[in-house]
Amino acid sequence: MKLRVRLQKRTWPLDMPEVEPTLGQLRAYLSQALPTWGTAGKLRVRLRLNLFRLPGI
Repeated sequence: MKLRVRLQKRTWPLDMPEVEPTLGQLRAYLSQALPTWGTAGKLRVRLRLNLFRLPGI
C-alpha cells in the first residue's frame, strides 16, 4: 500500500508491505519511519485517513 504522510508542512511517501494494514500495523510502521525523516524525541502521532475512490473502480 502506498501512502502519503504529512509532517511539518512536508509530504513524505510511505510504502507499506501489507496490502490492507490494520491501524496498529500502520502506527507501528509509521513510528519506525519517523526517525528516518529527521524527527527527534517522542512525537504524538495523530492519524487521519482520507479515503477516496478512483473513477471506474
